Amino acid sequence: MVTVIFLGIFWKRFSSRAAVLTFVIGAIFIMLGIEYPKTFVQPFSHGIEFVEEKPWSYIRALYNVVACASIGIIVTLFTKPPKDF
Repeated sequence: MVTVIFLGIFWKRFSSRAAVLTFVIGAIFIMLGIEYPKTFVQPFSHGIEFVEEKPWSYIRALYNVVACASIGIIVTLFTKPPKDF
């Protein structure tokens, strides 16, 4: 949600379609990061030790922000801009 708010505030071309798709597809990537942390989150870990009880809790937040921002930017670039743009 934070990513969508910041993209909506600072990028005039960011549309409501991009916001909805960022929420939906971002939720899928967040669930994948929770289910398979060694596959999705490990590239962001930069040598931080993996603890089974709390697998990269703060690094997973970084992964979530990067994933959602990437989705929002890609969807925005591949869709029509809003009419008031």
